[in-house]
Amino acid sequence: MPALPIISVVASVIGTAYGIYSSQKAASEQKKLAEQQASFQLARGRQEADNIRRRAELTKKAQLAQFAGSGASLDSGVVSDALTNTDILAQSDINTVLGDAQRSASYSISKGNLASSQATSNALGGALSGIGSIGNSIANTSANTPKTETTGSIMDRYQATQNSYYIGQAGKSTVDSFNNTASQNIKSIWGG
Repeated sequence: MPALPIISVVASVIGTAYGIYSSQKAASEQKKLAEQQASFQLARGRQEADNIRRRAELTKKAQLAQFAGSGASLDSGVVSDALTNTDILAQSDINTVLGDAQRSASYSISKGNLASSQATSNALGGALSGIGSIGNSIANTSANTPKTETTGSIMDRYQATQNSYYIGQAGKSTVDSFNNTASQNIKSIWGG
């Protein structure tokens, strides 16, 4: 096998390997970014839930102060019901915020996993394509390598070399036409 086709095969192998490596690295980075986004979204949800709890406590203190200022008994059912309602509404808001954060984080993780799967699939497709290119390169190299016979006249060796080289590049009719012209020229020169 001549050096140039070998270089072509080696370049195909290296290109394929680098493509697979790059795709896997990109997939890993996308997945890592998705996990970071999910972590941020959960942390943001927890922070918002803490803010709701603080506002609920401030609201309950303000309600107690208002009831006390109006002369109502703080042990009465009305005061207890108002404070319980504040707790229930706050907990509902907290559940909503945490649920939204969880859904958002799950979406980010799913998106990262999908991107990672697609990159892996693309890498596999690239590898198979690269293997096919290598096979084609080897096949083309074999088909285009001139083959000569060591026996026979100069004319026979010339025609064998030309047939071997041009088949697959120009088609049979072009080879026949070329050989007929070359044969006539050589015969006129060599007197054959």
